[in-house]
Amino acid sequence: MMSKHASVVLLLTLSLVGSGCESKTTGQPKVLGVRQDAQGKVLAELVCQTHQDRSGIAPGPHGLGPLSITNWSECWLREPGKPDRPLPFLRDVLNNPFRCRPVAGTSYWVTVTSDHDGHEQNLRILAFDESGILRRRILDYFHAPASTRYEVYFRDGNRKLIFRAASGFIEYDLITNEKRACNEPAKIPADDE
Repeated sequence: MMSKHASVVLLLTLSLVGSGCESKTTGQPKVLGVRQDAQGKVLAELVCQTHQDRSGIAPGPHGLGPLSITNWSECWLREPGKPDRPLPFLRDVLNNPFRCRPVAGTSYWVTVTSDHDGHEQNLRILAFDESGILRRRILDYFHAPASTRYEVYFRDGNRKLIFRAASGFIEYDLITNEKRACNEPAKIPADDE
């Protein structure tokens, strides 16, 4: 049980520093992917805005700081002439994707993010449409020491992803959810987009 003196000190401290809860937007809305027709007309854009919640108070080397930090995304589909459609199911699963593309011939979008641990990494592949998450896969990825970029290649209208694993290159088919060994792909300009 807390003494009366301790209760007063706690209340005074909280009144001076606040509850320690803060939410902030960490960037401008960003277009992550664009779906176009054969003539290049924009049919839809996937737009995300990142946010950060900080809560709690903990002592640190430079004074009081947040006890926990949570990053989350606010995403929506934007189509010309229509109101934006929020995608709330992406809130906690779409953080810092380095690739995001529409899958041709479907309503799907595919994003790729990575967890980095030295040269061994996990590729986090997420496929979704406006109704929800359709596929979520974590695949082992090997980042070659001499490479300055991620070796992830999209093929067949973004239906297939080719990436480097420790054993060689792997092709993952988003629709069938299967992977197989393959040869190193020829680089095309769209790989750098």
